[in-house]
Amino acid sequence: MFDTDALDLLTQGVIIRVRVGVKSDVTVKVRLPKEEQKIDNSRSTEQFPCEIDRTRSEAITSYAVARKYQAIEVPQNGEGIYDLLTASQTRLLHEAQVSIDWARVVRIASIESTKWETTTQSPSGGLTLELWEWSAGKVLELSAKVDSAGEMSKLADLERLLKINDLSLSAIQDTKTNTVLESVADRASRPR
Repeated sequence: MFDTDALDLLTQGVIIRVRVGVKSDVTVKVRLPKEEQKIDNSRSTEQFPCEIDRTRSEAITSYAVARKYQAIEVPQNGEGIYDLLTASQTRLLHEAQVSIDWARVVRIASIESTKWETTTQSPSGGLTLELWEWSAGKVLELSAKVDSAGEMSKLADLERLLKINDLSLSAIQDTKTNTVLESVADRASRPR
């Protein structure tokens, strides 16, 4: 995961992630602030994939563009990442009207990810359980993809599934990305 030491990208709603392994890719994701929940695609020549990331406390509109990436090493800085971006990814950043000083962008966290998925034919439908582990902690996310009409009933289903299996929700309901970046920044800002 990439950002500046001051989390300038996260502050603007930008997430830059490089995955290596079974699913190797470079992803640029933009989560717009509440007051700007839509990118104006009318001026753009392409539509950016859009989804709603919902936690118990909020729904956040996000746009993401990923590209395949086959390499053994992950770049360590912003210039290396910028060189990997496709025209579509740079257009997404342009349409989101974000300002990035690539010279200040660094690899801020290395995450080990383990993912389990059920099929849509399972009793609970298609579910994803994803564990992220990094130097400052770990987070386990249970999620499902549904259309907006089924959003609240799926949320209730997920909460029921947790209760049946004697699992509790974290009091802090945030995205995995925010959790990772804020924990890394918090750890870096503590006196030694």
